[in-house]
Amino acid sequence: MAEHIFNNAATPAVSGEADKPVTRLRQAITGPLLFLFILGDVLGAGVYALMGVLAGKVGGALWVPLLVALLLAMLTAGSYAELVTKYPRAGGAAVFAERAF
Repeated sequence: MAEHIFNNAATPAVSGEADKPVTRLRQAITGPLLFLFILGDVLGAGVYALMGVLAGKVGGALWVPLLVALLLAMLTAGSYAELVTKYPRAGGAAVFAERAF
């Protein structure tokens, strides 16, 4: 029963859009929204939980490690965004690992 609900197989397009596959799933998440979601997922709450400990070690330069973390998170989010556009299938990291190996 659930197989036909989650089936991402392309069906023939109607109304002249033969090059674009039609699925039963509606794309509700845009590219920028997906980028921000992944960025928030990578950063997590752990960065903010240790602010007091971090401030005790670096003093007034607290913004430097946060900037480094932001740059690394943006690289990761950009990589995921690129992979999502290259392999637009449900499954996330599992799809990317499958394609890599």
